Amino acid sequence: MLFKYKDSLYSQSSINEDWYRKIAKLHLKNSEYDSAKKYYQKAIHSDGLERNSKKYARMLNNIGVLYYSIGKVDSSIYYYTKAKEIFKAFDNKFRMAYINNNLGVIYKEKGLYDLALNYFLEGIQYLSDMEQSKALFSFYNNIAMIYSSQEDYDNSLRYQQEALKIARDLNLAKEESLSLNNIGTTYSKRDNIDSALHYYLKAIELKNSLKHNKRIASTLNNVGLIYLKRGEYGQAKKYLENALDIHSNTTDETGKTITLNNLSRLYYSLGKYDDAISYLEQARAIIDKQGLLEELKENLEIRLDVQEALKLTEQALSTSKHLAVIKDSLLNEDKIKALTQMQTRYETHKKEQEIELLQQKQTLQETNLKLRQIWIWALTIFSLLVLAIVLLIWTRWRSEKKDKHKIEVLMQELHHRVKNNLQLLSSIFSLQSRLVRDKDALEAVKSGENRVNAMAIIHQKLYRQTDARTVNVNDYLTELIHELAESYGVDHQGDSIFVKMDNLDLDVDKVIPIGLIVNELVNNAFKYAFPQSLHPKLAVLLERTNGRLELSIQDNGEGFQKKETGDSMGINIVETLARQLGAKIHWENREGVKFKLDLDLNVV
Repeated sequence: MLFKYKDSLYSQSSINEDWYRKIAKLHLKNSEYDSAKKYYQKAIHSDGLERNSKKYARMLNNIGVLYYSIGKVDSSIYYYTKAKEIFKAFDNKFRMAYINNNLGVIYKEKGLYDLALNYFLEGIQYLSDMEQSKALFSFYNNIAMIYSSQEDYDNSLRYQQEALKIARDLNLAKEESLSLNNIGTTYSKRDNIDSALHYYLKAIELKNSLKHNKRIASTLNNVGLIYLKRGEYGQAKKYLENALDIHSNTTDETGKTITLNNLSRLYYSLGKYDDAISYLEQARAIIDKQGLLEELKENLEIRLDVQEALKLTEQALSTSKHLAVIKDSLLNEDKIKALTQMQTRYETHKKEQEIELLQQKQTLQETNLKLRQIWIWALTIFSLLVLAIVLLIWTRWRSEKKDKHKIEVLMQELHHRVKNNLQLLSSIFSLQSRLVRDKDALEAVKSGENRVNAMAIIHQKLYRQTDARTVNVNDYLTELIHELAESYGVDHQGDSIFVKMDNLDLDVDKVIPIGLIVNELVNNAFKYAFPQSLHPKLAVLLERTNGRLELSIQDNGEGFQKKETGDSMGINIVETLARQLGAKIHWENREGVKFKLDLDLNVV
């Protein structure tokens, strides 16, 4: 029975924001969204309610839930974000994680998987210092679904098993059944039908033991899909229609859409094309309303099969074009790279935490050793004092050497992973360049590849050395110039390139911007100046004088008018990096281009 209120039962003065909030929550629970919205608005505008309080933030979050429930996701994102800002001011990491999960779900459903993964991984970091919780289960489960949608089934299964472990450790029966269902779905996508059916049946068994569990419809749907793949159409029809009956009595529009798509696939397989089209149209109505890209892709694939079977050539062509656009939106190279970068940042953060723990352990050991030395000096005046001190010093040296080695190994591994990921991006740029026919686009891709290579060389050198904070500038820039010369077919051993540099080591935070500046200018010289000159020349000079670093790069090309190239990405990058270093730069444009950079090395 719905719990309803009449404003006439209470005077305006006797109803405070707590009453409005409670009434709104009851309406929201009963899916009476208009009434819930009305009372939430009254609550947040009540006198005496602090606009930056935790209570106010919780109401904003609930309004976000309300708008999500009625399909207004943009409004939902707005209220979630406002609530998170307030919780952040209170450093309430649990509530921030809760909102991150809600935002991640929205972006996952919109097909923006890179944004969704970012919110989920950030939410896990908020919960890193807390005990296992239901919230952590939700994060692992959602991350697994993202990887599954990107066809990365190994990572998907890894996170699904983590979610299943948490559900079992916390005795969360509903969540355990959800994990079993999702693992079955992943095996189904890998065409491991027997394993998929095993997990689905375990999920149904567990769900049947729970009272009023409406989630069983999704698993019934999945079992029907397994029988459909096996060609057992009678069993498939039985499970799918059962699932649709349950979905019709719930608010799970996404689940209902999936089942409608599967029923259309069933009737297509039976050759009953009119029935198939009927279910496709029902599903499409929900898809257009909710903006479900994954389900739209499936709907279009089935529709294309039906149209081809009916030899509706023009309609099939139109559907095929639409399907190509949707597939490109859901799964493209940029999103795969973004997901890789997100995962890399997450793994890197975990490694940095391990390094920090080792450093804390080393500091604690040093403090304990100092105290022990003082204690020994106070108690001992005999000859054993010298032996004891020698023994303690030797123990301390050995322990410090061991921990220092661990830190060096971890830092080298960190740089190795960064180097590998940069090389992966470089390979992706290289592969992409083979498909690009437009000259400007090809140059842009090649420039991006060179910039990534410039950073990869640094991490390669850091990986090979024990001092993981400094890089020899002479070695690094010489190797960078040689690689750029080879990429443009220039003989770097000839007399057209002159490189003279002081042999000095610099912190990696200074070397990376300097390397990128050299990469841009040398790249431009090879691209524009060398083809224009019969006897091309390039000079790169770097010297250290009185605590200052002077970098000079000059070519003998035709030069350029800087005011005409103000929008050049290369020049913008150079000037931005110079400002980041706090350096002064000077351009000359006589008989070629000459660039000078003056950097004070004493400024941090």
